[in-house]
Amino acid sequence: MNLHCLPLTLVAMTMALSSSFGQHLALELPVGYNGSQRTVHFFSFDSRKHDILIIDQEGISKQKYANLRIAMAKRNCIAGCNGASATASGSHEGLAVCDGKVISNTFSTANEQCAILATDGTNVRLEPSKEYLQSPLKNPEQLLQSGPLLISDGKTSAKLNAHSYKRRTFIIHDGGNKWAIAYSPACTLKTLAYTLSNHAKIPFKVETAVVLGEGSASGFWTKSQLAQPLYLRELRRSRSFIGIAEK
Repeated sequence: MNLHCLPLTLVAMTMALSSSFGQHLALELPVGYNGSQRTVHFFSFDSRKHDILIIDQEGISKQKYANLRIAMAKRNCIAGCNGASATASGSHEGLAVCDGKVISNTFSTANEQCAILATDGTNVRLEPSKEYLQSPLKNPEQLLQSGPLLISDGKTSAKLNAHSYKRRTFIIHDGGNKWAIAYSPACTLKTLAYTLSNHAKIPFKVETAVVLGEGSASGFWTKSQLAQPLYLRELRRSRSFIGIAEK
């Protein structure tokens, strides 16, 4: 939208909505094959104004919500994406807490570069799993173990795959109050990490970035107060969703 073409009152309203509602960004980034440009969707938000929800689907064969869009509507979310991967039996691959209830207490050792996203309603943390478990939140309301880490302490992770192209969802954090969930078309882990670390269009300097899901389970939805919702629909069922809701 070209704000220069709008009346000043509408421009002011648009800015106000963006600051309190969160912001959807569709950025052309060089994440495709041989550095080709692809549209990567971000929803940036402030953890002082928004909550992160882990929405459990209670399984794979039978699920609580038919899809991501319906789950977001039922939980009054303004944006969301698929959560971490599930095992062949439909259980969480790693630790998971939903609305204060422990869904999975199995620590994932499948990937040394896993991370934990956790919040107690006030504090929100995104850290390497082993680092988080040294000083965990006492009573997390929401928690999800996922991975791999793309960026940790502002540095790209070593040994990321540079050959496998898949759709991916991920979460980024500036180390303070700025966050974003995002969806990328087919890309490699190495290219995605490098782009998030170095490209000027990224909405803020990324301190930590973690993959949430990949492949056909990747989905992204965001509500808009000025346009129709955007829904990049998942093609395969996910065990959980991540939702962003206003406090």
